[in-house]
Amino acid sequence: MHYLFESADILNTPIECFYYDPARQPFPIKMHWHYFMEIIYILEGTAEMRSDDKTYLLSKGDMIIFYPETVHGIFSDNDSKLKYAGMKFDINTLTMTSSYTPKLRSIFKSANKRGMDIVFRAETFNSKDIEQIFTTCIDEMQQGRYGSDIIARARIYELLT
Repeated sequence: MHYLFESADILNTPIECFYYDPARQPFPIKMHWHYFMEIIYILEGTAEMRSDDKTYLLSKGDMIIFYPETVHGIFSDNDSKLKYAGMKFDINTLTMTSSYTPKLRSIFKSANKRGMDIVFRAETFNSKDIEQIFTTCIDEMQQGRYGSDIIARARIYELLT
């Protein structure tokens, strides 16, 4: 399974935020795994997301979380219409401020073990707010200004909580 491993430069790029357009970038995203958490938000079109042995069909406004070390891939019947935003980060580096609050990595590790749903449908939340979180994170990380990583982390905390 080592051949499916996707490496990352977590020390220099602890947070990666991006837009993905299959018309301009290699597609499909073949099955792979990595040590960081990945969240995908569908901007246009429909995508087939595979995680371990399950398949999910996501449409505009839907979001999926891939836990660390989970084998996953992204496919589409009509990739010319598919566009999505994504973020990858090391969940181990995110901590809550209060000492009595469980660590985010513990929360997501428990959710993964319990088989909690990883797909969040557009009708269950305000998709404009979610899209704005992704847009802010992507803009901040692309501009690379002083404090961009802090702003991106704040938006990730907002999304996760």
